[in-house]
Amino acid sequence: PFMFKSIMGQVSAFAETKEEKLFKANEWFEKGNEDYLNKEYNNAIEAFTKAIAINPSNALAYNNRGLAYDKKGQYDRAIEDFNKAIALNPNDADAYNNRGLAYVNKGQHDRAIEDFNKAIALNPNDADAYMGRGNAYGYKGQHDRAMRDYNKAIENYLICLNIKNSYFL
Repeated sequence: PFMFKSIMGQVSAFAETKEEKLFKANEWFEKGNEDYLNKEYNNAIEAFTKAIAINPSNALAYNNRGLAYDKKGQYDRAIEDFNKAIALNPNDADAYNNRGLAYVNKGQHDRAIEDFNKAIALNPNDADAYMGRGNAYGYKGQHDRAMRDYNKAIENYLICLNIKNSYFL
């Protein structure tokens, strides 16, 4: 019985330590979000990096760090983070959309369109993905396709606004 209690004490101490680590990772994640919203991208990258070091399975931390890299024009680093976010959570339409935007910024419009297609397949009402894909088609000179996507984006934005408005009535 004594050994059992001793082992149980070690297990519960480990569990507390793990919870504390996850709490600390979340604090860094929230700080990164705040820094990002304040356009302090270097600080955001540092905070997300600390969150990832503590909890490397946090797909959102990779995604959000990728957004900060994208804002700094570091598109390759952004794409690396979006790749990791997608590997951790392959059903996250936002990560595909964000990687698509980074590809647009790099001028890799075909790769961007592939990502926007995947985002739309995962979330058919994703107005941002239609807008991004429309931009990619526009840069490729495929204006009819771009206009169809812009119209779909507007339609989805209006649907979203109606849902929000009816929710508050």
